[in-house]
Amino acid sequence: MSIPSSFIKNNFFVFSNRTFSKVLTFFLILFLARKLNPVGFGELAILMTMASMFALFLDLGSSFIVVREIASKSFNADEVLYSTLFTKSVLGIITYVSLITLAHLMGYNEVIIKASYLFALGQIFESFLMTVVKYYEGQEKMAISSALQIVERIIIFASIFVLYNSKSLITIYGFSYIISNTSALILGLLLSRQLFCLKKNIKFYIIKKILFYSLPFIIFNFFSVLYNRVDIFIISHYYNEYQVGLYRACFQLIESIYFISLGLNVTLLPFFARRFKEHKEDTKNKYAIISKELFLLGIVLTLIIISNSVRVLDLLYKYKYSEGSLTFSILSISIPFYFMSNVMGNLLIAIGKEKIQVSSMLISTLIKIVLLVFLIKYLGITGAAISATIAEILSFSIQFWGTSSNGFKLNLLRNDYVKVVILLGYAICVFYLKSLLISFILVIPVSYYVFHDTISFLKKYLPKEANA
Repeated sequence: MSIPSSFIKNNFFVFSNRTFSKVLTFFLILFLARKLNPVGFGELAILMTMASMFALFLDLGSSFIVVREIASKSFNADEVLYSTLFTKSVLGIITYVSLITLAHLMGYNEVIIKASYLFALGQIFESFLMTVVKYYEGQEKMAISSALQIVERIIIFASIFVLYNSKSLITIYGFSYIISNTSALILGLLLSRQLFCLKKNIKFYIIKKILFYSLPFIIFNFFSVLYNRVDIFIISHYYNEYQVGLYRACFQLIESIYFISLGLNVTLLPFFARRFKEHKEDTKNKYAIISKELFLLGIVLTLIIISNSVRVLDLLYKYKYSEGSLTFSILSISIPFYFMSNVMGNLLIAIGKEKIQVSSMLISTLIKIVLLVFLIKYLGITGAAISATIAEILSFSIQFWGTSSNGFKLNLLRNDYVKVVILLGYAICVFYLKSLLISFILVIPVSYYVFHDTISFLKKYLPKEANA
């Protein structure tokens, strides 16, 4: 079965962009966390959380709709682009006022209130930029869409270093946020060659369709944002910016590790979807290999973090966040379950059972919010970490049931006795020796043996697919 070279090329551009952007973002967050103390980083986390919450109402799920309508050629691509941008311009005014009003109503300090003006404006331009990115993705111009996102990351990184002032770093980040998104947006519009045809390309029947089809996306995105960001608001309600900063610094590292699994999304979904109808049994086998070994990889990473949590935080954040080591350790327990959930979610979408994935998101979000309200009040950020981990395990359980009930049964660790013994031996070593360096040295041979099947699959199977 042949795969178009354009498909392989587009996957390469998207994966490269995601990897590069994630690496830049990781180092940017490390820089900000180091230069800001936990209080300042907590203030920044609150601002970013507010911005992401209101981005939901600004976007309205239009990113998916833009790609779909342009790819299906239902409407002229330029008309879809500028009609969407016009809609977001109107919604942007409402979003801007709402975000600033919330900052005042929540009683946040002067730093957060002043910076909210910048972050609200930055969020609007970021939403505009994402529309332009999806405009190019809908036309399968992944090289341009990826380049725009990389340019944005480079500019924000460069702007912060050029404007750097330790006394007003949050404000500088806000300005850099605006500059980077505006610059990439202008570049994207210039490349579309329709920058000066704005009025001609705005079509109200397209705007009406975008608003009509946006409701399902709003519901899903609303619960998704709640699931990933509501903990920051609840911590800030019960405690202070210092506790928010500690928690966010720990969770940021866990999210960086999540990318190991998220990076596979570019290939997993099309791979499962392409092979499911014609090679169901083969799809089951590949799903089993990838799932089980990602689960084992997650266990290895969890062991490293739990046995070296203080050392990792001190190494990355320069001794400012050691107090969050217990929170970091508890959050790390979610890693293998998140890895599995991500694979199962892609499989469920590929076989047309996405309702199970949506249900897992809704149920997990509601349970997580209830747990957060009670556990944060009595256990602080440790309670937030426990809540997040339980919610991730619950999401995993629901999707595990969903895939199993559709014929994709998975017996984790069964018939893998040697691998289990190796992992136990590794666990004893890292806990007994308590050395971060030794943990990483030992993980190389352990990983090669434990993940040998997946390595063989990637070496032998994917090239055949690409060249078939």
